[in-house]
Amino acid sequence: MVPLQKMPDELTSFIARHNLVRADVLAIEQPAALQHALGQVASVVMRSFAEMAGQASSRDALWQAASAAAAAGPGAAATSATGGNLLKKTLDDRYHGTLNTAAAEAGVSTATAGHLLELVPAAALAVVGEVVAEQGWNAQQLAEWLRPRQ
Repeated sequence: MVPLQKMPDELTSFIARHNLVRADVLAIEQPAALQHALGQVASVVMRSFAEMAGQASSRDALWQAASAAAAAGPGAAATSATGGNLLKKTLDDRYHGTLNTAAAEAGVSTATAGHLLELVPAAALAVVGEVVAEQGWNAQQLAEWLRPRQ
């Protein structure tokens, strides 16, 4: 099982292993800036998932989305909008600020940051879903694992 504190690195590795970043993004962005942006977005995603898991009304939705993503397999992360939609819902009015901050701090375009804010949550659902399946966790147990990220 991937320790929670290693999840941002695991998400970056998962995305690289499965070649999930769009080719046009790879062509226009500097590799170091893209890696920096991936790490930033992965941390935001895990904090947002922890925030969701801390809310009883969102906990089951997160668990179901993670379970479905794991069942769909890693390739589905490139096309799934579920993760991005969950992130937008959680961040709400913070979404555009997060987008602009990620782009500015990493030195990537806002279009690239937007792509990552769609891709990374989908990949995170797949990775978290694998942990959920491996451990046989229910929604409450997932929330307890994510709690240190809050």
